[in-house]
Amino acid sequence: MVKTAEGHASGIAYLLDRLRRDEIVGTLAGDDTILVVARTEEAAQALEDEFAGLLVEGRALRRAGVSVRSEERRVGEERWPERGYRRAPA
Repeated sequence: MVKTAEGHASGIAYLLDRLRRDEIVGTLAGDDTILVVARTEEAAQALEDEFAGLLVEGRALRRAGVSVRSEERRVGEERWPERGYRRAPA
């Protein structure tokens, strides 16, 4: 389960689905909660650890004044280049 700000769950679930990660079977979103279904218990634990790490990184970046959106894009390009992450034109 992933908890989000009110009204943001469907957008985040959509983005998770668009990642097309093999370990994620699918998502189900409410108003502020997402159920992420993983293929295995091991994959579920790895996703939970990854999501927790991203949350900590995001908080640290905000405190440092870094744009979280640009950092997320950079991480996506590094971790999953085959998924077609592209920088938006300036």
